[in-house]
Amino acid sequence: MFYFLIFAVNITNMEKESLSSILRREARLIGLCDEWYNSWNKDASPQELIDKYFDGLDFPMKHHWPSNEFIKNNFDKGLLRKNNLLVDDKYSVLNPAEMVALGNTVSTIRINGISHSSIYARDKSRLNISVRGKAFVIIHLFDQSNVDVNTFDTPNVLLLIHSNNAFYNVSDMVKVKKELDYLK
Repeated sequence: MFYFLIFAVNITNMEKESLSSILRREARLIGLCDEWYNSWNKDASPQELIDKYFDGLDFPMKHHWPSNEFIKNNFDKGLLRKNNLLVDDKYSVLNPAEMVALGNTVSTIRINGISHSSIYARDKSRLNISVRGKAFVIIHLFDQSNVDVNTFDTPNVLLLIHSNNAFYNVSDMVKVKKELDYLK
């Protein structure tokens, strides 16, 4: 009976632990620095957690953390879409300041005018990107992601390849650069 009570208390404590506390603890275990760890609000809302994800984007990109399944299971799809964080999704985006495509996401992205965008594609994401006007866009490709980039007018587009397994098809105006040691 004593063992049952200990088990029941542990389950109750796990159920009470906030999403923010779980992510904070996991981040620390994979190397989150003191500054970020100490400033992390243990009761941060899902929106605050997504903001934190984008603010420190190099960390989740380096560790591919949190997992795609964790994100899908713990964040509302509408909130993810609102923040341009797509996981195994099929969704079109217009002029994102920042965007992350994970898993098997398929997305059409249109960027125009004088917009500035940073786009990150991981896993087996497939992106079709159209850039117009004087837009400035940086696209990061990881893993086996795939991108088609079409340009019109005089935009400035840089494609950074972070994996030898990434696929791309781009117009002549797109600058392509390999950075295989990014985040190492």
